[in-house]
Amino acid sequence: MIFKFKKENILIVGYGEIGKSIFKLYNSKKYNVYVKDIEDCSLTVDNIDVMNICIPYSENFIDIVKKYINLYRPKLTIIHSTVLPGTTKKIKTSNIAYSPVIGTHPDLFDSLKTFTKFIGADSKSSLKLVRRHFKYLKIKYKVFKNSKTGETSKILSTLYYGMCISFHNDVDIL
Repeated sequence: MIFKFKKENILIVGYGEIGKSIFKLYNSKKYNVYVKDIEDCSLTVDNIDVMNICIPYSENFIDIVKKYINLYRPKLTIIHSTVLPGTTKKIKTSNIAYSPVIGTHPDLFDSLKTFTKFIGADSKSSLKLVRRHFKYLKIKYKVFKNSKTGETSKILSTLYYGMCISFHNDVDIL
């Protein structure tokens, strides 16, 4: 007997450096992948299984993400953007998680396949969905206590990285 599995419908909101790298992860026959650039209002698609948020943080970020959640009604939303601590929880929807992209620019796709991805979720159901999804994508991951811990860690990691670059530039001057 042959079983035919449903292809998951994947939506990527934002098609910059992070969105393009996330798109490459789904480049297989297992997924129907749709891309929604933030400027484009024409995409209409139903039954989104996973929505990936890959847009830059702004003061309207929460409202923008809520708008897309209400419009596409995904079963799971994953925020890959660097955001302020507490952002994911403020969106107040079920099945949402924070999982920032870390790696070497501009080769983020290679980084997604080699670096460990972190997950911060505020509910067991969200965490379960993200873990299962990353397992299918063959992404290594570690779990944070919650989304705010993940968001704070990403900000501190980026700050530390910037300070190291600054330090080495100052040493180079000497």
